[in-house]
Amino acid sequence: METECLGCGLWLPESGAPLARLSASDACWKLFGELSAYTISAGADFIHQHAVDTYQAQHAVRSASRIGIAFSLIGLCLAIERGATGLQVQRAHMYLGSAKKSWPELDPPRERAALTVRDVLEARPGDPRNAVLMQWAKAVWETWAHAHEWTRAACDDLLSASFSRRVRGR
Repeated sequence: METECLGCGLWLPESGAPLARLSASDACWKLFGELSAYTISAGADFIHQHAVDTYQAQHAVRSASRIGIAFSLIGLCLAIERGATGLQVQRAHMYLGSAKKSWPELDPPRERAALTVRDVLEARPGDPRNAVLMQWAKAVWETWAHAHEWTRAACDDLLSASFSRRVRGR
């Protein structure tokens, strides 16, 4: 029997209960686990951060803290629009996480991205898979068009020029 993942729309064999904290089926979460095993050791730029932000943004659910969606969108904006590496995005998340802030309630998109975690895993490991991962990130970012203005402003307001220089440096 197959079950549809509520976040990305993939139809996958049922393998367990859906995840409550994400709008994801258990089978889709397992695919993300496979991708994580690949990305966690895929080079100095730490593309794993892009995978985490993309998956979370595609499978977003509202939470009391609202930090998950905000961080995922900030990470995608930095990666897609500003060319940040995963390591740079991780540093930005660490910087933002150290500040006490109230994050806005952002509604998940109504449309789904055409690409999913499965598309990334189907690509040959190395540069081809990394390229599809970034295409997936861009596709998910585009579904959040209604939140782009807030996200860009948050990047500009919260990540000062001096911090941006430190993040970009290795």
